[in-house]
Amino acid sequence: MLRDGHTNVYPTAVDPEDEPLIRLGPIQGKPVAVAVGNLPALSPVKPGMELLEIDHTPVQTVITRDLDPYIASSTAQDRALRDMRMLLKGQPGSSLHTKWLDLHGKITELVLIRDASKNRAALPTERRPQFEYKELPDHISYMALNDFGNEKIASDFESQLEKALQSRAWILDLRENGGGTSSIGYRILGHFLNEPGQGEAWRTRLYNPTFRAWKQPQPWYEGTPDVIKLADGSRYSRPVYVLISARTCSAAEDFLIPLKVQKRATLVGEATCGSSGQPLFFSIYGADVRICTKWDRFPDGTEFVGVGVLPDVEVSRTKEDVASGRDAVLNAAIQLASR
Repeated sequence: MLRDGHTNVYPTAVDPEDEPLIRLGPIQGKPVAVAVGNLPALSPVKPGMELLEIDHTPVQTVITRDLDPYIASSTAQDRALRDMRMLLKGQPGSSLHTKWLDLHGKITELVLIRDASKNRAALPTERRPQFEYKELPDHISYMALNDFGNEKIASDFESQLEKALQSRAWILDLRENGGGTSSIGYRILGHFLNEPGQGEAWRTRLYNPTFRAWKQPQPWYEGTPDVIKLADGSRYSRPVYVLISARTCSAAEDFLIPLKVQKRATLVGEATCGSSGQPLFFSIYGADVRICTKWDRFPDGTEFVGVGVLPDVEVSRTKEDVASGRDAVLNAAIQLASR
């Protein structure tokens, strides 16, 4: 219905929902268990197993019929993530009959109870710290930038900057960064660019009610791209690899644009969320609403909303990766950085 990731309707009164303590992810185009709660009733389900049916209905039918018509997203990859978050939800305490396929082709049928809210401690949260730093072998520095919603991440980054300047390469992990404020990302970005950069080009409608009455098209206002200044302090000029995924969204995508334009980094992973812009918030008829008011593009006009920022080196997780706990995207970046 709403084919934009920054346009949503949030009813203020909704029926309560719950789900089994199983976290799903879109792996190789399939719904796969990526984390399972440590509960006896869930022990037959292992990470890497594919969900085939819910209540004797093929999963793809459930997604197409019951979920996709109501999901607001700009791209197929973003919609797939949202499908996974909703697929097992339902009335608290209710049951669902599921069918699973393991890596060896064995089918397992299992009745699950939607009772995750009572057992949260059995599955650690997937939320990561805003900033993570560690040294990898071969003098490679790894930094996870998981959120641009707070200035503290820029301060945390700068606190590790001098330590990491001698590294042969940096890996920046933006796979879990859903956005925030672009200027926070730009503050970090200023330590990498070769020259001052341009942010995204943008435009917005100038609404003229008389034009609407005359059935004439509404004019556009062409905004001026942000200028990303070089950092006053230390800057890093050696190779940079940025990990991206469909969860990389909004202000995190804005962060990638100057890197792509200046060819300053190699992007590794999967296409990003493909949704950015400035939402307008309001309430109407018992619902909270946001509508995207801004159309963002690369400075040369290349579209990324509705497409995603594409990786230079495409790497996707497999079911085998999930089952073994292997991080194929990070491993690929390490191999590139070690050359």
